[in-house]
Amino acid sequence: MVIDLTVDVLDAAGEGLHLTDELKLFQTIFEVREAHHLGYQSENEIALDVKKMMVDAAAKVIDTFDPNSNVVDDQKSACRIFGTLEVNKVTGNLHITAFGHGYSGYGRPVADNSSLNFTHRIDEFSFGTLYPQLINPLDNSIELAEAHVEAFQYFLSVVPTTYIDNFNRVLLTNQYAVTDYTRIIDGSRQPGVPGIFFKYDIEPISVRITERSTTFVKFLTRLCGLVGGVWVTAGFVLRFANWIWMLLDQTIGNGVSLTRRPNIDSSNVNGMLHNGGVRYNYNDSGLHRGVNINLQKVASD
Repeated sequence: MVIDLTVDVLDAAGEGLHLTDELKLFQTIFEVREAHHLGYQSENEIALDVKKMMVDAAAKVIDTFDPNSNVVDDQKSACRIFGTLEVNKVTGNLHITAFGHGYSGYGRPVADNSSLNFTHRIDEFSFGTLYPQLINPLDNSIELAEAHVEAFQYFLSVVPTTYIDNFNRVLLTNQYAVTDYTRIIDGSRQPGVPGIFFKYDIEPISVRITERSTTFVKFLTRLCGLVGGVWVTAGFVLRFANWIWMLLDQTIGNGVSLTRRPNIDSSNVNGMLHNGGVRYNYNDSGLHRGVNINLQKVASD
């Protein structure tokens, strides 16, 4: 069964826009492919390349959507919606619903609840100019409906962002954070309209990202400072190691004396040897080599 969908925007200024005719809608088959649930971080996520974005912006690269023209009509059980919408830069609500649910049918038949299924996959959802290298939170996400009448709500906080590269090329775009909420419409207990709703809020702030590179002169200056610091540190370490080595060498070379050498000078020693007494002989290590006792007979008066 073919169900007619309607795409509308209602913003804070009170302006309601019926935008179905500004988008492209055609039948296709539903495929999960590599889509993931919102909040899942893919390991193969592409890193942001500002330079590549600048090149794409200069070349006006626009992503294209394959309409799956090789699929036969009997296999087309889904609807694909893509395009660009111009809305006011104020808080608004973009919603995709079936005719007769929440809005008048515009002369078209109202879709039966049992035929509704708002399972959806979002390939790309962005604000501003499309840049394929810029990954948004809703890109490549999927939500599966658990009931025929179910509402999928996304709350987006949009922050205007400016990228400036080394050549002062400016790229204006928008980032956004998103939270989601899903509920099943159940008559009077859970009233509402089944569909997909995007409530976006333009934040009163902006982010500016500037790319800066270091000149060759600054690079050489920092390199010289680094090498000089390493050289000075190595000098301190070598001097300290040399001092430790000399201390150990002096201690091992001199040895350790078991008895302290008497504090006598050469005159005392000569006097003792001349007058007689105890003679001490020392070897090179400071130990006693031997003890000679010379006794002299003293003449009596």
